[in-house]
Amino acid sequence: MKEKNNGFEKGTYGYDVALLEENNIETVELSVNGSDAKVLIAPGYQGRVMTTSSKGSRGKSFGWINYKFIQSGVVSNQFNPVGGEERFWFGPEGNHAGSRMEAWGQVSAAKIRYLFGCLLVPDRTSCQISQTSFMAGVGGKISSKTEL
Repeated sequence: MKEKNNGFEKGTYGYDVALLEENNIETVELSVNGSDAKVLIAPGYQGRVMTTSSKGSRGKSFGWINYKFIQSGVVSNQFNPVGGEERFWFGPEGNHAGSRMEAWGQVSAAKIRYLFGCLLVPDRTSCQISQTSFMAGVGGKISSKTEL
């Protein structure tokens, strides 16, 4: 039997919406009248698209959401792997490039571990957006003021 949340089976759009709501994650849902298609945006996570569905709340969730990380309530200075379906990447969050640098002989494995351990991603580029505004049928705007 599949795990359920608020009456929705795990893997459905509705399950993901309920999980984010339970964990106080602000979301904005975009939809069009007469269609089951939905898009779920999380302004507090750089305005990333967390998931979409072509069949409404009971339809398949096309995004990948890191349930355990979100439920933990952790906000890291280093990396916040909350998941999502699509996003514009602002931050230099750590990745596999370090291993390629090692393979090319540019950086030692010990140096890569040290660099990744010291990598800090500012809130502004990881999970902080200050203003959101959406108008039905028109579109929306997600913005944040920051100084570099």
